[in-house]
Amino acid sequence: MQWPDDTWAIATANGIEAADFQGPNRILFSFLLSIRPKHPDLIAITAELREQGLLKGAGDAPYVTETWATVLAQDYTSHYCELIAESRRKRLIAVECGEILKRAKDPTEESVDVVHDAIKGFTKIEPATRELPSIKDAVHEKIERMERNETAKDIIGTGLTRLDYYSPLRNGDMPVICGERKSGKTITAISIVTNVAVAGTPVAYFSLEDREPKVIDRLFCGLSRKPIQFHNAEHVTEMIKAAAHLAELPIYIYDDVFDLAMIAFVIRDLVKHHKLGLAVVDYAQLVRSPERKDANREQQVAEVSRTLRLLAMELNIPIIVLSQLNADGYTRESRSLEQDSTACWKITAPDESDEKNTRIIRIPWQRNGPSDIKFKVTFLGELARVENYTPNTD
Repeated sequence: MQWPDDTWAIATANGIEAADFQGPNRILFSFLLSIRPKHPDLIAITAELREQGLLKGAGDAPYVTETWATVLAQDYTSHYCELIAESRRKRLIAVECGEILKRAKDPTEESVDVVHDAIKGFTKIEPATRELPSIKDAVHEKIERMERNETAKDIIGTGLTRLDYYSPLRNGDMPVICGERKSGKTITAISIVTNVAVAGTPVAYFSLEDREPKVIDRLFCGLSRKPIQFHNAEHVTEMIKAAAHLAELPIYIYDDVFDLAMIAFVIRDLVKHHKLGLAVVDYAQLVRSPERKDANREQQVAEVSRTLRLLAMELNIPIIVLSQLNADGYTRESRSLEQDSTACWKITAPDESDEKNTRIIRIPWQRNGPSDIKFKVTFLGELARVENYTPNTD
């Protein structure tokens, strides 16, 4: 009322609406909004309210006068707008919680649908206004890293040198590891998981196809450099060192989390409490999205892809997603995986002329680097390891 030009700009920036007020204040706000850009004084405001039949609802003349007189300093406008916006967010949270409680008591509702919709509902609530980031500091930081010959701080090394060079894994990325059946997708993913964890970065591995013991077997083979047939009492002494190493690695394996909403919840929780730096979902087509009567399989996989991509960007960690290919060489059941992902790491068997224990990693396309790249890696099936290429590996 006192400083309409500045006040409206701040209120608009905070998304303040008439619904954010109660009783007389709501009527006053709506009225003042309706007469913009006029700058009437107290007498004119009171007269206009009376003429429109709004004065009584606005608390009558004494309340309008009191509101006009309750003025501190113009600098407090932003603070009060933030308080109003915070009150609105809490009210929306309360409404959302009430809806969740109502659905949770409904015996016809599936719990996974309630959880999924709750997450979507809460993410729609606008967060508190944050200070606008400055590009200047980011630019200076990049120049300093270049001068020190350091890699970007948001890059996570996979342990595969040529992959890191051609297609570096950055925070917020969602590359897709794809290939035909038995091409080595899972072994490639587990090798990356091991390498990242050994470097000290916590990793979550969602194994939707294999149970945890099988995943442990593969991790153990790679660290001990012993095939599965050596994992017995006869060799237990020499394997203790590898076991101790594996037990200390920051790897979290989940073989019982299939629902999209729960995967997202677990990743959020690990980021918050355990500084998770990488998540791997093996594989996309086995993730259960909420059942919708009008949704086909393509739409369900598309929702999985879109949700994981947005989650990676929101939490600023990379999420690697594995996918099978269909007969035409595209990601199975939905092309959305290709459209949403930041890179495609395609694992293929070597040509007949290539060495025995090799695989080819092709990068047909990616957002942040050259496409149509391919290079060899060493494939040690009995050790469940994919490593940097070494010629003539037996």
